[in-house]
Amino acid sequence: MADHDPPRIVLDTNALISAAILPSSITRQCLDVAVEHFELVVTAETWGEFETRIKRQHLLRYFDNERHRDEVIATFNRVVQHVDSHSIVTDCADADDNKFLALALDSGATLIVTGDKDLLALHPWRGIEILKAGDFVRGYVAR
Repeated sequence: MADHDPPRIVLDTNALISAAILPSSITRQCLDVAVEHFELVVTAETWGEFETRIKRQHLLRYFDNERHRDEVIATFNRVVQHVDSHSIVTDCADADDNKFLALALDSGATLIVTGDKDLLALHPWRGIEILKAGDFVRGYVAR
């Protein structure tokens, strides 16, 4: 990654889903800032988790219909950068969250946005900030 490229950022699955289903939420504001000022990165594994979870039946009520949900997924897919991640990370108490740490590490991301307490407890992790969406948005706006 060249010095002039935008910094990279990771939003965990729950942050992406919240941004998708709640257009007036702080996580949506976070996503908007991330898309405008950062390169939002995902791996096949993290993106697959997002697609699988957002297609759960109980979340369909947040969309007009399945087609609308699929359009939202496609729109999100256009604003993320798919990267490879091969690191094995075991630092998080919740093993399922290690994939976000590995993604941040391998992609050179400077920040992970999450509401997950196990990830937040690691802040900062190997020089990578781990923040709640609201803290990120407030901090970014204050710059």
